[in-house]
Amino acid sequence: MKKIYLSIYLTSLSVFVFAQWTWQNPLPQGNFLASVFFTDPNVGYAVGECGTILKTINNGMNWISLESGTSAQLNSVYFTDANTGYVVGGFYNAPNVVLKTNDGGITWIGSTSGSTGILYSVCFPDASTGYASGENGTIIKTTDGGDNWTSVSIGTQWLDLYSVFFTDANTGYVAGSIGGGVIYKTINGGTTWTSLYSPSGGSIYSVFFTDGNTGYATGYSGGIFKTIDAGVTWNTVHQIPESVHSIYFTSHDTGFAACNDGYICKTTDAGNTWTDLSAGTSDWLYAIHFPDANTGYAVSYNGTIIKTVDAGATWSSLSSGSKNSLNSILFTDAQTGYAVGDNGRILKTSNAGANWNASNIGTTYALNSIFFTNPYTAYAVGGGTQQGEGIIFKTTDAGNNWTLLSYSGEYALNSVFFTDDNTGYAVGGFFSPGSGSTTGTIIKTTNGGANWSVLPYPLDRMLRSVYFTDPNTGYAAGVYGTIIKTVNAGNSWSVLTSNFQDDLYAVQFTDSNTGYATGIIGTILRTQDAGETWSFLSSNTTNDLYSLCFPEANIGYAIGDNIYYNEPTQIVKTFDGGDTWVSTEICTNFAMHSLYFTDANTGYIAGNNGTILSTINGGAVNVEENASSKPAFTVYPNPANSKINLANTGNSSERITISICSVTGNPLLNYTVYNQNHIELNVSTLTKGIYLIKIQSNAGMEVEKLVIQ
Repeated sequence: MKKIYLSIYLTSLSVFVFAQWTWQNPLPQGNFLASVFFTDPNVGYAVGECGTILKTINNGMNWISLESGTSAQLNSVYFTDANTGYVVGGFYNAPNVVLKTNDGGITWIGSTSGSTGILYSVCFPDASTGYASGENGTIIKTTDGGDNWTSVSIGTQWLDLYSVFFTDANTGYVAGSIGGGVIYKTINGGTTWTSLYSPSGGSIYSVFFTDGNTGYATGYSGGIFKTIDAGVTWNTVHQIPESVHSIYFTSHDTGFAACNDGYICKTTDAGNTWTDLSAGTSDWLYAIHFPDANTGYAVSYNGTIIKTVDAGATWSSLSSGSKNSLNSILFTDAQTGYAVGDNGRILKTSNAGANWNASNIGTTYALNSIFFTNPYTAYAVGGGTQQGEGIIFKTTDAGNNWTLLSYSGEYALNSVFFTDDNTGYAVGGFFSPGSGSTTGTIIKTTNGGANWSVLPYPLDRMLRSVYFTDPNTGYAAGVYGTIIKTVNAGNSWSVLTSNFQDDLYAVQFTDSNTGYATGIIGTILRTQDAGETWSFLSSNTTNDLYSLCFPEANIGYAIGDNIYYNEPTQIVKTFDGGDTWVSTEICTNFAMHSLYFTDANTGYIAGNNGTILSTINGGAVNVEENASSKPAFTVYPNPANSKINLANTGNSSERITISICSVTGNPLLNYTVYNQNHIELNVSTLTKGIYLIKIQSNAGMEVEKLVIQ
């Protein structure tokens, strides 16, 4: 399901789809990329998860992120000329997403097709005629260059159509899955369809024709199939052990196929023989495109972009940055930060994240937490999944060198906290999802990590977070709603009543009495009496919340993992000490394990696939701008018929992006203007009803309700 908080939007709260976060690692970004298309060797586009649209104008050396106006997964991009392009995608069981640009991606306009579900592929045999295919047998068609789309019936809804290809305006093919692979054909512009081929071994992901008779199809089984009689018969011409996601031919004879595990196959004799090429990556490659015979690009599940300039003989990566999942991020000052994660990976920045340099600490185990006692001395803890695999590392030179400390504990460690240069605590344990059994541990050092002792612990439950408010008073939280407290520097611990029975992931206090704990399915607990009682707060999210940070007493953030597949991860923020929380989506659906703010507005989040995102304006979420606040823009007339005006009540904003959306969040019209205090928009294509206007300016975001009558 798509989560849109309609009651929030209709009160003009300045919150919309994405809070303002910028990719710092990997670069140009780390979301799954599903499709790539170049209009010439220099200018190209790549699209993927969370509304991602990237553009390059210099052979892929640099990429910029374009404003798509949607958080949907975008699966296919196709351009009919240098300026006119189309992108399709969508959410499960929601109106599908069809976007069009007439200006090379500067603005994208949403269209409605009257159908629902995810669209996987789009193809235009000419400038006016286009087709898109998707789940549940969906096929839509336009004959006016994408201004209007109509549904085309294939005769069954029990199949997903992953690829569409037309050799002319009337003759085309769709391929997909209905238990096994299927290929259908039409010769009358989609009015009727005929089933051609059902190869064994699973779904067909890609279909491509080099002329009216000669075509190729690839899919899950790793087979490449060929027809020379316009689809009447198909033969297997190549077989590899990996799924093949995309096939593309630069001529009648020369073609390429992109596969799992970095395989790229090439033929120079119309598919009779194939050669495996080294792509220089192990990523699953999902799409491949060649703007000319020698220059080609491919994109991957992990957001990697690779390029060849010698017809596939060699490939180079256009992406940079570590992709090991990151579990903890921390800054020692406004410029210097560290992130630790899987396979002993440590990233460091000395320029507020403009560059992150990766190194390995000397272990293959995961690092789960890092803590600095001063700008030079830090501890990183973690471990493996078996008993006896807990680890503790220490640096005394700001992370240049790390030493493995002696630790005789049995279990991996999840969190570390020091109350002074010498005294520190770490917590962890073991949890078996299969049996539900759990074991916990608390350890302490009083000599800067030289020695560690196991502290008495009244419960045998894994702990995930530890926090001290003073040298004697500390708290730890973990599975089954566990919160424990010490008032004597860990010598003894008492069990607090959280009134929560499921997993807690983080605990933090803003003063000696006020503390917060976060957990599964959006749980936020607060105490105002030093842990004696805990109350549930409304978080406005169903995300599991793994990390918590209060840079100021009243301003706090929490983030974690989306429990719904293929939807953006959410971050929640409070301005009033937790009384109210606002949830907004960030620009990825990866799980985020850690966040850290150097001040109330400057923050960083880190998580899966090496993701590091940053904000310098608190994510542009301002819960103080509620219904009684004066908005930056006035919309009139409202209700409206064919035109509306937006007046900027403040100073002119250098760049303003405007999206008019349905109340379910589906973008319908997108505009970008520069240095204008008065903007007139044509809304004559909208039918009667209620819409939302998202206005993004340098001052932040706001959303207004629009009525068309």
